[in-house]
Amino acid sequence: MAELQRPRMLIDLLSAALVRRGLRVQVRGDLVTAINPRVRSQGVRLRETPDGLMWCWVWVGLRPADRGARMPAPDVEPFCPAGEIGQAADRIAKVVSGIGEPADA
Repeated sequence: MAELQRPRMLIDLLSAALVRRGLRVQVRGDLVTAINPRVRSQGVRLRETPDGLMWCWVWVGLRPADRGARMPAPDVEPFCPAGEIGQAADRIAKVVSGIGEPADA
């Protein structure tokens, strides 16, 4: 049971860290979205990888030109170990504030 509660605890810790950095946070299931006052946002998710549980950027694909076509599935890119809450929050805050991109962090 404790293993099932770990992702929720990590999501709660990351959400609190982002709020301390002045961002608004929305949580829907396992998707954490950080939003700055200028309404720039970035989603992240926890995913199990060969390197362990990681925070991953969620990159939404471009909307298809054909209105009836389905949206492509988002790309998910690992960027930080799940337990490194401060590092994850700092990187997310930089992206959401427009200071840096994930490749720069």
